[in-house]
Amino acid sequence: MFGQNRKTLAALFFALLFFLSSADVVFAIRIHGFNFRFGQALLLLAALPIILRLFNQIKDRSPQAQTHLSILIPWIPFFTIYEIAALSSATPFPTTIKWGWGLFNIILAAVICLDKRGEESLERGFEWGIVLIAGFIWLEAVALYFFGSFTSFQDLGPGMPGAVSFFSIPIGFAQESWRFMGFQTYRPNAFYFEPSYAGCALTFAFLCLFSSDIRRPLNRSGWIPALVVSSVIITSSRTGIISEFVFLTLMILFLVVRRRFNPLWRVTVRTILIAVLFMGLFCISPQARRYLQFITGPIGVDSTARIHQKGSSEGDRLSNAKDSFALWMQHPVLGNGVTPQVGPNNSQGLSQFSMVTWTEIGLESGTLGVLAFLFAVLSNMATAWKKSPDADLKTIVFLAWLIHFSIQFLLSQTFPRLDYWLIFFLSIRLLLKSGEPGSNLPSTGGTVQSKL
Repeated sequence: MFGQNRKTLAALFFALLFFLSSADVVFAIRIHGFNFRFGQALLLLAALPIILRLFNQIKDRSPQAQTHLSILIPWIPFFTIYEIAALSSATPFPTTIKWGWGLFNIILAAVICLDKRGEESLERGFEWGIVLIAGFIWLEAVALYFFGSFTSFQDLGPGMPGAVSFFSIPIGFAQESWRFMGFQTYRPNAFYFEPSYAGCALTFAFLCLFSSDIRRPLNRSGWIPALVVSSVIITSSRTGIISEFVFLTLMILFLVVRRRFNPLWRVTVRTILIAVLFMGLFCISPQARRYLQFITGPIGVDSTARIHQKGSSEGDRLSNAKDSFALWMQHPVLGNGVTPQVGPNNSQGLSQFSMVTWTEIGLESGTLGVLAFLFAVLSNMATAWKKSPDADLKTIVFLAWLIHFSIQFLLSQTFPRLDYWLIFFLSIRLLLKSGEPGSNLPSTGGTVQSKL
């Protein structure tokens, strides 16, 4: 009984860690333009005892320590080059601050995700945290589009999301958008700074939800992934929606071509059908139907017509990508460091120039930094991939990696984001765990039976 309570408390801790690590506003302190998330305090609290134990394991040359080192060592070239770029740039102080931010988030995320892989608390806790975020997005959407007369929206100023309250109780944040068909639209994004960040993180989190669901009984599978799928649609994040569509489409194509009509096929189909059910229920409200028309129209299909339009989100993003690459090419080897950007409150913080993650890394640390970053990520992937015999899990993780480092890295920015790295190293953990003794692979192939 005590052991079960301890596991539940550990899972709650990791759920809180993931949730707070994803919170850009409210659950954070902003000092001189720098954002310090409460989740980072929990990350440090969780990582310190693991690091102390890891030093002893390294002395003893234990397999646990060797696994940690095989993942952590490939990051040394990237952070070395990034700091050299920082010291040689015109902005050494802010670039070194960002170096420390990235080092803290990436290394500590790896440390906690690789620890005690035989236990299930971290996987379960992360899943709870993801569901909580999706739940807040749904809560905001229902409040805004079903009970608008009881819901208030407070504009917090330029460059900030607005606060959503239901019966005067704060329930999250949303981005005020255009008026459409006679009513004001709002894009719910829980406690993220903007819908795009919420959409990217929740889509990347699919790997956790799918790998959990293929072990659940038929009547329980699909519900949690469908909640997340539908919540991403409700954010109206184009990056998130495109990522979801590509993920599910490639998953179905892979399963059909390989004729793998197994639990993964069941979860994929049930996820799509249940998500359609959720969106159908959402459409009961006339205002919710108009909001979905807004998503499929002005925000969705019509966005392609604005890609060359100056002043539009799409046009500005394309223009920024060109300008970022040109700025990178001014110092192609080691980059320019962090390019200061004055925010709406005259606080520069670490707001980077580039709106594309790959050019962000290149602009700040040069071509050498991009190559070292690729080396670290690909080395981590290869190490975990070789350890896993689980074909279904590999399919999920490969698609998640492909989408995150292509679509999402091209359509979002801020490479040190903690929630992204927690999910990435969760994927590494799941692959490593599937290849360890005691995983008990089934004779019919493909799926690890140890519960998450």
